Formats: sequence, structure tokens, C-alpha cells
Amino acid sequence: MKLSSIEITRHTTFTEIASYIIPGVDKSLAYLQVTTSTVEPSGKTSAVVEVINAVKDKSLKVLKECRPALVRDSFFEFIKTNNPFWTYEYHEMSDEEILEGNISEKNLVWFYSYGHMLFDSNAVPYTLPRRFDYIGSPFSNEHCNLPKLLEYLKGHPWVLNKEDLKIEDIPYYHCSDDKDKYISVPIRPDQETYAKIYELEKTDKFFSCRIPEHISSYRYLFNRGKHNDWLGIAPFLMNAAV
Repeated sequence: MKLSSIEITRHTTFTEIASYIIPGVDKSLAYLQVTTSTVEPSGKTSAVVEVINAVKDKSLKVLKECRPALVRDSFFEFIKTNNPFWTYEYHEMSDEEILEGNISEKNLVWFYSYGHMLFDSNAVPYTLPRRFDYIGSPFSNEHCNLPKLLEYLKGHPWVLNKEDLKIEDIPYYHCSDDKDKYISVPIRPDQETYAKIYELEKTDKFFSCRIPEHISSYRYLFNRGKHNDWLGIAPFLMNAAV
């Protein structure tokens, strides 16, 4: 069957790309790119905003591998108890909010997705909550006296959701004769300590893996002479260091 034409409508889209400085941020670090599209003959216009990573400074190498984003002020309260990589609720500014121009350098953060880390524009990491279980941590009965450790963790300033802490069974497919119980622990170190740990490991190829091992004192578990017991769990360890 041959189709019968009713009306042929032609549209032409005009695209304009403009760059803007983020107030307080050097353009060699990051800038805004706004792509405006106008459809004729209707004249309908839409704009898309992107924060462009322009890092070239070698001393800020880690930022080159990050995704820069503008976030609302509420974001910084949010990350005190929530890891932004656990949820899609990033508190990022919408295109409309950015175009209103009420932004500054304090709204710019850098997401290091490879290692679930977050940085400011000076390449200083923000401390974030991280949950530890029985894998790659000392929080099982293989390594610690769990009842005593549990009481200690309930009073530790880094530990979140203390009322939910408890000794749990390790799933059968991961347990063994000497490892069948554990504590699931959400930890957020203070900012100063977290920054110190990052400085120790930032040149390591796998720095984002090493940092959690320090936070939980897992690295200390296997080399007490070399590594610091950041979490202070030494009194509750059962096995001698390797």
C-alpha cells in the first residue's frame, strides 16, 4: 500500500557552544560549557550544561582522572553519613540551577569513580563513609575477639549507626572452621586522619584500595612493625602478625 502524504514539516536546528568561567575556579582547572540548541521554525530553545575537566597540572594528576561536578550545599551534609557512590542521589545541581549563576568554587567537587573517592579542587580527598564486612577486613572471628571488639566499636567516634552493630553469621559459602562470625561496620574517619592516610598512599598505583585497608587497620594486622593501627583494634586481635 502506498502511503499518502498529509504534510511535510522541515526543522532546522542551530547549535551554539559557549564556555564560561566558574567563579573562583581557574579555567585551567575546570570551566562550564553550555550547548544551546534552537529549533526553527518553532524557535524552541534548550540548553545543556557540562563541567569540563581542564586539568593539566601534574601535581593535580588525580583530578585529571575525575569527573568534576557542581553540587548543592546540602551535599556536604549528606556525605557525613552517606557515601555518594552508594546512591544515585548525588545532590548535583541541575542545568537550570547552574545557569542561574549562583555558584562558586565551593560547589565544585571531583568524583574519582575508579576508587569511589571524592576530591576538592586542591586534590584533597573528602572523608566518606565506607562499610566493611568479613572480606578484606579484620572484623571476623578469624582475627578478633568479636564480643570485645563490638563494645569498643560502639564507642568509637569513626563508627556510624552504632545501634545497628551486631555479630552476624558469615554466609556458608565464605565461612570456615575458624571464620564463621563477623561485624558489619560503617566507618567514616575524621578529615585530618583521612588526608594523612591519603598522603601516605597517593603514589601507589592502587592507592584507593590501600586507603580502606589502613582505615580498618587491616594492613596493620599483617605488618604491625610497618603500619599504624589507625582504628585502635590491637587489644582485640587474636592472631599474631605475619
